[in-house]
Amino acid sequence: MVQQSLRKPGSEPAPHIISDAYWSLPTEKLLAELGSDTRGLSGRKARARLKRYGSNALDATRRATALGLFVNQFKNPMVLILVVASIISMFATEWMDAGVVLAIVLGSTILGFAQETIAGNAIEKLRSKVTIHSRVLRDGQAQTVPSSRVVQGDLVLLSAGSLVPADGVVLESRDFFINQAVLTGETFPVEKKPGAV
Repeated sequence: MVQQSLRKPGSEPAPHIISDAYWSLPTEKLLAELGSDTRGLSGRKARARLKRYGSNALDATRRATALGLFVNQFKNPMVLILVVASIISMFATEWMDAGVVLAIVLGSTILGFAQETIAGNAIEKLRSKVTIHSRVLRDGQAQTVPSSRVVQGDLVLLSAGSLVPADGVVLESRDFFINQAVLTGETFPVEKKPGAV
């Protein structure tokens, strides 16, 4: 599988990035345009591309600020109803009822805020410890590298249970089925075969 890695948002396309219809090119032309061959990239070329174009990863780790998390607690319809009820109680000079309702709302929002903060921190710790790996051909040898280090022109070797690290073209396959439910909603795996589309 030849892979076309993800570009960083706002970055200029690389001079050797092939057309948007890379899947329709014959294998030889595709490999030539990517500066690759059937032995894969050389380690030196792969390091140079990684340095020039960055890692094969999306920056989806944007976390809300503490203030943002706290404000989000008030977007719950039940909390809004209780706040409105307490305001109505204040206008009706039912100070005790308004105070009890506001205390419940404040307690609920503080508890929700604390739980979300703790969960977010736990997710960050787990994310920093987990690295997804891919098998690629480099210098004619199969190597396991972090998926973030897969670059354009890498030949990715997939087997049962492998995660596809990025867009690519199938060059060879045998009983190659992909679960693409996340993309298309298709509940059953779909067979992929080599050939220009």
